[in-house]
Parts: sequence; C-alpha cells; structure tokens
Amino acid sequence: MPKRGFIMAEKTLSVFIDESGDFGPYETHSPYYLVSMVLHDQSIDISDNISAFESHLRNLGYAEHAVHTGPLIRRESVYKNDLVENRKQLFNALFNFSRKLDIHYASGSASFSLRTPAPAAAAAAPVPFPGHSHPPSHSFS
Repeated sequence: MPKRGFIMAEKTLSVFIDESGDFGPYETHSPYYLVSMVLHDQSIDISDNISAFESHLRNLGYAEHAVHTGPLIRRESVYKNDLVENRKQLFNALFNFSRKLDIHYASGSASFSLRTPAPAAAAAAPVPFPGHSHPPSHSFS
C-alpha cells in the first residue's frame, strides 16, 4: 500500500520579547531580572483592534506613539509634563487594548547576587491574557 502524504498548514507565530533589570551587582531597589514574551498567532487578525487603539491614542493627543509603560508610570521622558489623569488614560487605553486581544504571554524572573549562586529562573507557562485574573497594579504619582 503506498504511503499517503499529508500537508501541514503553515502557521506564523509572532513572538515579542522584552526584558527589564540588570545583571550587575545586587541592588536592593532592583533585585529581579525579568523576561516577558507576548505570543501572537498571525492567523488571528487583530488589525481592527490596532486601528481602534491608534485612533484612541490620536484622540488622547498621542498620534503615532509607542507607549512605554515604565516612563509613563514614573513620569519620565515624553511623559514628564503630562498630568496624572492623562497618563492614567493612556495606561488604561493600552491595558484595555491588550485585554481584548487573543494573545498569550509568559513571564519569568530571577533574583540573584553575584556573591551567591543564582537560583533557577521562575518561568511561568503561557497564560491566556484575556482570562488573567490578576491584572497588574501600578501606582501613578
């Protein structure tokens, strides 16, 4: 009997990786090194979500703007003169945009000192973002 071939459908997965922290000497104010990934199956169209988000950013006065949450929360860089209310609106726009998408994420951290052996990084399994029960909490000043 001849072998029957099969065709696998090609899928494209986008992976966005970001890190935060420092491999330098241990500092009590920043003891962790974090790595996070956002995974998006390109067969799921999110272009309408992106268009709506960009339109909302324009309405908030941030046309063609890449949101950087660290400086946004800490009132740094391009956000240093923005009112807290405006920065909250921008953060909430990004947060709500992310919650509506069919994306997954994984994040892990490591805490170590150069004086002691480094423990294994605590990597989390990918979790569906829309169903995440503990949204990040941030404090604006």
